[in-house]
Parts: sequence; C-alpha cells; structure tokens
Amino acid sequence: MELTKLEEILSTFLRKPARVAVVGVGNSLRSDDFVGVAVVQKLKQKVQKDAVLFIEADTAPTSFFHKIQEWNPSHLLIIDAADFGADPGAVNLIKREQITTFTLTSHKRSFTLLIDLIAHYLPDLKIEILVIQPLSVEFNAEINISPNIQDVLEKLVNILELILSKL
Repeated sequence: MELTKLEEILSTFLRKPARVAVVGVGNSLRSDDFVGVAVVQKLKQKVQKDAVLFIEADTAPTSFFHKIQEWNPSHLLIIDAADFGADPGAVNLIKREQITTFTLTSHKRSFTLLIDLIAHYLPDLKIEILVIQPLSVEFNAEINISPNIQDVLEKLVNILELILSKL
C-alpha cells in the first residue's frame, strides 16, 4: 500500500474519534520486529493529546488489554511488523480475520488473543491494524532497525503525528 493511500485511510479512520489508543507491538531484540514499538515511542514525544493513549506493548500485547479496556477508546490503532510477502518496508492495513494468514513475527498468539478479547469485551471499538514488512527479524542484542525500515518508520511517525495532532 502506498503511504499516501495509507494516510488517506487513517485520516478517515481517525476523523473525530472520542479517544484513540495507539499500540506498538514488537521485540527490541529482533531487529525490524521492533518497528511498531519504535513508532509509538517517537509519537509519544511528539503528540501530547488527552484523547490519545500510547502503549508500548512489546511482545506481550495481551498484558495491556485491561489498560485499553479501562481507558475505553472509541478507536484502536495497532502497529506491528508482519511478514505478508511484500518488499521490506511495505505497509498494509489488515483486518482481524487476516491475522492468521500473516506471520506476526514474535507474538502471534498473544496478538490474536488481544484481538479476541477486544472483540468480546469492546465490540464497538473500531480497530485498524497497521503492519510493516520487516527486512530482518534476526536476534540482535541491541536495537538495530534496518535503514529502509527506519525510513518507513520516520514517514509513518510524520503521517500519524499530523493526523493525531488534529484531534
């Protein structure tokens, strides 16, 4: 998906929400798998809005279900790395039903459980799942996102900062 198309879809999705939770998922020890958390970390520094909650869920997104439930957002944006067979750095929006067809790199079971809990306990919550195709998810003792993934990360931060700052 082109970034301009992604921006258009997310702008529509996040038009006049009551509250938005943005959840970054990923493993800092697995190179590009960390991209979802890295996006949220950067957004937390740039966007300070009462209507936006940022969560760094790392590899245990299910652990944050109660925080999401208590905050009771109208919209949820989850950001994660996933192998969906595209070129590294490609982005895509997937639906809940598609999760099982993609390789969510290090936390598929926890991720799927989070989505199931949300569907059961927060049925009116509007959800978008933004995935980024990683180049590498190899073990790395330090945070080391690939340069082309880092470039996409910065572009996503700029797009989301623009959208979320208008809330």
